[in-house]
Amino acid sequence: MGDTVGSGKVYDIPSLGTSSPATSQVNMHLRHISVAGLAAAIGWACAAPPPVQTPAPSTVSAGGPLAAASTPVRWTGTLQPMQQRTAQAAPTAQNKAVGSVFLATAGQHRTRIRLTISASAQASSSLQWAVLPGRCGSPALPLMPVERFPTIDVGSQGRGEIDTEMPFSLPSSGSLHVNVYWRGQSLDDILTCANLRRESGS
Repeated sequence: MGDTVGSGKVYDIPSLGTSSPATSQVNMHLRHISVAGLAAAIGWACAAPPPVQTPAPSTVSAGGPLAAASTPVRWTGTLQPMQQRTAQAAPTAQNKAVGSVFLATAGQHRTRIRLTISASAQASSSLQWAVLPGRCGSPALPLMPVERFPTIDVGSQGRGEIDTEMPFSLPSSGSLHVNVYWRGQSLDDILTCANLRRESGS
């Protein structure tokens, strides 16, 4: 197909529907690029590392595990002699009675108790005792009535021991002490006392 322009020369104009060799090469090149790009995308997707999962916030503080309410605890202490007092509350003499106390969580609302005492040689007797809040000498009420604590049977050599469980829960804070009474249940009747210190444990 052609047109005659004023100069009398005839120019051949390629038809738009006919592909030239140059056009075919361009199309082939574009196809190569598309195939190569698709292959690269698939390869990248397969080789991409798995997404990083952010760990859930920890309940452990920098200072160590946070103590839960159900965490078992131990309270320990050493029985120390107490001053006997007169009716005027003046100290007169010191009772020679020493020993140790161990309290530990033994289950829900239960406490394991080990108490040993060594007093001056005397005739066999039974001593009352109790666990109380606060420090030795404080006029606090026991965690349970004194009558519910098993008595300590002291032999003729002045030694006695308790190893039992009782139905009460140990506190996880504050302060505790143990009184051993040689008679009655008042401050004037305390034979020996132990200030307890709390320890975490299982």
